[in-house]
Amino acid sequence: MKLTKKLRFLFSLTALLVCMCMSTVAVNADTLGDYAVETTTSADSLKTYADGKISLADAKTLVQNYVSLVQQLSTMTESEREYVEENYSSQPQTVAIIQAYNKSVDTEKYGAFVSSKDDVKVVENKDEDGTDAVDVTVTLAFEKKDYILTLHVDCFDTIGASVNTVTIKAKGEGEESLGEKMADAAGNTLMGMGTVFLVLIFISLLISCFKFIPQIMDKLSKKSSVVEKPEVVEEISETVTANEEDDSELIAVIAAAIAASEQTSTDSFVVRSIRRR
Repeated sequence: MKLTKKLRFLFSLTALLVCMCMSTVAVNADTLGDYAVETTTSADSLKTYADGKISLADAKTLVQNYVSLVQQLSTMTESEREYVEENYSSQPQTVAIIQAYNKSVDTEKYGAFVSSKDDVKVVENKDEDGTDAVDVTVTLAFEKKDYILTLHVDCFDTIGASVNTVTIKAKGEGEESLGEKMADAAGNTLMGMGTVFLVLIFISLLISCFKFIPQIMDKLSKKSSVVEKPEVVEEISETVTANEEDDSELIAVIAAAIAASEQTSTDSFVVRSIRRR
């Protein structure tokens, strides 16, 4: 039993020592890996562009300043951004980022600004006059959409790089493949044709309803004639009654005149109306 306990103790101690050694090796490996990454990052940051006029580290610092401006702009309303643009006209960099933001970014549709991604890129190019220039780009992540911030730098002095123009555009805008463009065109064509067919169907239904208009007009005219006939009959009866009264009065007047001329009494006279056939 004692031998068994000793063997178990030795086995446990050996396993513990092995685990400690393995963890030490893993820590050292991680440390070496982190050191290698930092060394590589430092080497990349020291990389220069435009004949050594700007480094990647300088470009990242420049981008970070504009990212901070974008973050502030995302919390403002449109009227507040316009106010800042009017009152900071002496700062062309601020005005440029505000104009680019108002032109391209729709925070109501795609949400607020979240952060910028660690994907700063520097592309060398030449201006029209042949001077050195670089385009510094970074991805701006909003809640529902990513945008690309591009800083065009063509002025390098002792103070540092100066941004000439600022543009912001939706990620992937203008980079669609031929298949994506064809799919969008097909979708727009189908939508347009569907709209035309719906309009034609509506017009044909409207034209088919024209045949019911005369029938409706006839029914309305018949109803109006039926309603007007009793009024005509009443007018005729009133006219006949009035004519009969007028005839009786006329006969009485004539009889009185004859009696007066002949000096006869009118007591025995009987006035009868003449019925016309």
